[in-house]
Amino acid sequence: MYIGSTRISTNGKLGRNLRKLIKKRKYREMATIDPDFADKLEVTSTHPEWGYKIWGEYNPPMKLSIHGHRVAVDFDICIGDGACVDVCPEDVFEWVEFEGHPASTKKAAPAREDDCIECLACEDDCPVVAIKIIPM
Repeated sequence: MYIGSTRISTNGKLGRNLRKLIKKRKYREMATIDPDFADKLEVTSTHPEWGYKIWGEYNPPMKLSIHGHRVAVDFDICIGDGACVDVCPEDVFEWVEFEGHPASTKKAAPAREDDCIECLACEDDCPVVAIKIIPM
């Protein structure tokens, strides 16, 4: 990889972090989760298995809206890369499938949001800023 005319190695931890930073900057220019979603949207459903709230228009597979309250994931933005699943020390997330969704067919559902310890690792690592942690 080159920055200007200088070659930068993308091997090792520094290289991985650099690739991650570039990926985040690319995606952060796109839409991100609205931090005020709870003030702007209504709860329209609850997840049948895990019982968390679903906010806003929910019309699968094209419109999935925001899932969860304490750990909110905008399923319309989520690209299903698994960063949140990998970094969460409390295993809050479970994979769910939505065949036909344009951003990704798999999403990280906040299945155990009550177990969240508010470390913000998932929020910080999400390359598309699809997660918002709401402190208790």
